[in-house]
Amino acid sequence: MITIGVDFHKRTSSYRVLDEKGKPVKRCKLDNDPEIIRTFISSIPGEKQLAMEATRSWGLYHDCVNDLVDHFYLGHPKKMNAITKSEIKNDNTDADMIARLTYANFLPKAHVSSLNIRQLRSLVRYRGYLVNQRRSVRNQIHSLIDRNIWLCHKPGSFKDIFCKRGREWLKQLALHERERFILDQCLKQFDQLSERITEVELYIKTQDVHLPGIQY
Repeated sequence: MITIGVDFHKRTSSYRVLDEKGKPVKRCKLDNDPEIIRTFISSIPGEKQLAMEATRSWGLYHDCVNDLVDHFYLGHPKKMNAITKSEIKNDNTDADMIARLTYANFLPKAHVSSLNIRQLRSLVRYRGYLVNQRRSVRNQIHSLIDRNIWLCHKPGSFKDIFCKRGREWLKQLALHERERFILDQCLKQFDQLSERITEVELYIKTQDVHLPGIQY
């Protein structure tokens, strides 16, 4: 089986090709153009296995070449210390190391998920991104209150300033003009983010999710 090691970058990628006996037969660097990549992979005869390190754009590359190779492997980035922490590091040595690890069946593999699963993950990550933004705004509001209001002067009728009573208290809170402006802006942003999170959650509920091992 022919082994192809790929060191994938944003604009270009380096390739190392080993024959059935593990002997290097080709090395090159190509632009990341789907037509160029597919032409190169197609030009390599015989049964082929291809491996690359799992990067942010690995799915794009996988979908481009998967039908041209017999086996596609992802290297686990945290376990590939031989590559990521090598003292002598360049694109050619990385591609060569990936190819040799794959040929020797020593490549620490990561799971190759389907396009459907990758897109569902993107949805969930996007929701998480919005939730983190809202949490940051919430912390900004708490910080503003703490620097303007004594703890003993805060109402005891509610614990969460973002509940209905808390929001009414924030609305009527007497602050310096500058601090009032900041608070109003933060509350507006908090509400906008909450609406976007709700929209994303409603959209996620419309998705048809079938995952192996998950019972509904």
